[in-house]
Amino acid sequence: MKKSERLNQELIYLNGKKSFNIRDLMVEFNISKRTAIRDIQELEYMGLSLYTETGRYGKYNIVSDNILTPIHFNTEEIASIFFAIKAIENLSQTPFDKTYNQIYQKLFAILPENKKDMVDRILDSVKYNSVPTITKELYLRTILNAILNEQLLSIEYAQNNHFETSLYPLNIFFQNGIWFMNGYDIGSKNWKIFRCDCILNCEILTEIMAFSNDLLPFYNRTEAKNNLSIHNNRFHNIEFKCELTKYGKELFLKRNFYEMRLEEYDGKYFLVGNYNDEQLEYLTQYLISFGKQVKILYPDELISKYKLEILEMLNSY
Repeated sequence: MKKSERLNQELIYLNGKKSFNIRDLMVEFNISKRTAIRDIQELEYMGLSLYTETGRYGKYNIVSDNILTPIHFNTEEIASIFFAIKAIENLSQTPFDKTYNQIYQKLFAILPENKKDMVDRILDSVKYNSVPTITKELYLRTILNAILNEQLLSIEYAQNNHFETSLYPLNIFFQNGIWFMNGYDIGSKNWKIFRCDCILNCEILTEIMAFSNDLLPFYNRTEAKNNLSIHNNRFHNIEFKCELTKYGKELFLKRNFYEMRLEEYDGKYFLVGNYNDEQLEYLTQYLISFGKQVKILYPDELISKYKLEILEMLNSY
């Protein structure tokens, strides 16, 4: 580790501490006593305020346990920060989408001119193309606030059918251009995955006492996570296995979902996982997207559904 990188890591390590001794730095960063003493002197030059306490149990006391000394970044680190901001912007929408441009402008403004030119040239030379969100009118911030404050949501939803329900949101995740939400549907008393772009309206419910304990068996994230884990183990009760070509493996790595994994043995690639009867149609369409790069090995139910879909496609010509 370079000296500048080590000093930054030492600042981060000391943040929040009231005191430390030379031995702490020696063990944490695998450095000699001599190097640790030099580093402490460098940290003082960088603005770390401390005073020594001599004696058998001597130590360095930090004047403030909230270190505000500047963290120094090298050229590659600066470039990676701006690149990361631009890459996230390509999602089109996140719970924090309105702040990315502000962060970019603030960071860019404090750079010296030569660093600004470097960032401009790198961003012009390296491109990151991700799948953008399909629909821009999402309720990600509202959903996230409900998750963080452990509140219930009332949503109007329209995917295969149109309905309204109340739910306990656990988390949101982005996959293949779509934002999803894991939530406990109070109406059906079951866990479901909701597409955020199919939510027509979303509001936080403040009166949670309107729901009795038999409708919502938990009010905290720890219990909710355990409940979801139990549900997933019971719900995805049908095993499936497919053989993939080399290109099929690449397609899977680009686009895969929950309860799926890749296995490799005897020079072959296999897509294995679990599903539920309710997910048969969705899984079939997913496997059809692999074309001739996939062969379903079992179960027979999935093979039959796959063949039927192919025949329907052929009959349309």
